[in-house]
Amino acid sequence: MNEKLKGNHCLIVTPFNSSGDIDEASTRKLIDFLISQGVHGILGLGTTGEFFLLSSSEREQFMRIVVEHVNKRVPVGFCCGHSGTEPAIKLSQFAEKLGADYVMITPPYYFVTTRDGIKEHFKAIAQSIHIPVMIYDGGGNIEIPLDLMSEIIRASNNITSIKISIPSPIKVKQLYEIFREKVVVIGGMDALTLLMLSNGAQGLTLGVANVLPKEISFIYNAYQAGKNDIPKANKLFHEKVLPLVNIALGVRTEYIQCFKYALVKLGIIKTDTARRPFLPLDKVRQAMLETVLHDTGIVK
Repeated sequence: MNEKLKGNHCLIVTPFNSSGDIDEASTRKLIDFLISQGVHGILGLGTTGEFFLLSSSEREQFMRIVVEHVNKRVPVGFCCGHSGTEPAIKLSQFAEKLGADYVMITPPYYFVTTRDGIKEHFKAIAQSIHIPVMIYDGGGNIEIPLDLMSEIIRASNNITSIKISIPSPIKVKQLYEIFREKVVVIGGMDALTLLMLSNGAQGLTLGVANVLPKEISFIYNAYQAGKNDIPKANKLFHEKVLPLVNIALGVRTEYIQCFKYALVKLGIIKTDTARRPFLPLDKVRQAMLETVLHDTGIVK
């Protein structure tokens, strides 16, 4: 089992300037903030990072910035998912060459792919690199059935973790029953964090950790340590984390803007710009979000 993949690996946003280009200064400031607040790792270019709206060259640019600035302070991974196998291989090889600790791969998306096609997609990518591969179960809204997951993992020794982003916390337990110590199972649905941890998740990759990195690390650590701090962790989740999750993820099409808006209010990034077709939050949603940020004490 790869110990580097355990813990709170913040699923970071991709900061943009007002023109929509990658904001390097804000990215560096965000990384420093997250590490200072105790995250165990950083995962870039996930869904929260808008990877599907970036060109391959932009994804490579962002990888360079992150790897350079993290400078081995915590493990770093990147989503190198793509609808095509060859582009995903090139991105994964680029991440490995830069010094990334792992890559996360989605099932091939947009076109309905056969079971064998999905299996070969993961196998080809995993065998093209030497660093660990994380399967993104639920990426592109595509769930991988347990039997197919077994075939994929058994085909490549460096597929060592699975991110669960489907509303089925019990799948965490089912995967550990099948694979035991071979994999790290990671919770990837913000609202189901406690249920994922209760079912044995040994890692988290959450968008809400951009705004509440210390809190998510505390909750994760509490569940790994045992009974004593779990009531406090549960209280923290329900009183501070869940209100933000509910307002951000209640309308999934705007949660990226919500997290960016909160980071602007915290003074971490300069703009809440998201790539089109995403639009800025309207005034009503901004007001609701600001109420939550102030009521929970996230923003003083």
